[in-house]
Amino acid sequence: MNGWEPSDRGVSFHFGADVLETFLCKNSLSLIVRAHQVVEDGYEFFNRRSLVTLFSAPNYCGQVSTQMITYESGKYGGVCFFPQFDNAGAIMSVSDDLTCSFTILPVRKKMEICVFFGAEIVVYFCTTGA
Repeated sequence: MNGWEPSDRGVSFHFGADVLETFLCKNSLSLIVRAHQVVEDGYEFFNRRSLVTLFSAPNYCGQVSTQMITYESGKYGGVCFFPQFDNAGAIMSVSDDLTCSFTILPVRKKMEICVFFGAEIVVYFCTTGA
């Protein structure tokens, strides 16, 4: 991709390597570090390592799933929260000589938190996989 394109969500833009190279040159930079975009391994390089995306939250974002659970005594509502992404996180360190290194925060076991309500409120924490 070259230039600028609107994102799929319509709230931001994607940019190509040409835009990045122009910005780096104009500002006498060799690397841009950005954050707040989920990447699978916690960090991800772009364009010959001139941009790195850093994301520090493993298993990012809870997703809500509403279910109806039927018991012999009647129907109870239930809400389950589980991680939406299977990503690692990362922390970037920069040494005095500007060498970058990364510490990986591994993917945690998925935890599902279920709350069922009706005659009483019950909360379950269950591991759903590695």
